[in-house]
Amino acid sequence: MHHFFLTQLVELLSHYGYAVLFPIAVLEGPVAAAIAGAFVASGEFDFLTVFLVLVVADVLGDTLYYCLGRFSHQRFFATIGKHLGITSERMGPLRE
Repeated sequence: MHHFFLTQLVELLSHYGYAVLFPIAVLEGPVAAAIAGAFVASGEFDFLTVFLVLVVADVLGDTLYYCLGRFSHQRFFATIGKHLGITSERMGPLRE
């Protein structure tokens, strides 16, 4: 499964370049950084461009994840939490 995912990811980056690197880095920064580093080492990507794309994408992704947790966690737990076994009682210690 993981091999298939990485193969597809490498193919996407090879074909679309920086345009697909950004959204992948927003979702999964470390994996995108490792693969982009290989592309930089092979000379297919420019180091400075990859660095800037990864930094901006990582900050954006972290900000989005923070906002999701900060502002919509109640709605998340009300709809999805029950399927994951997350209850108000279990979340109590985290609120303190």
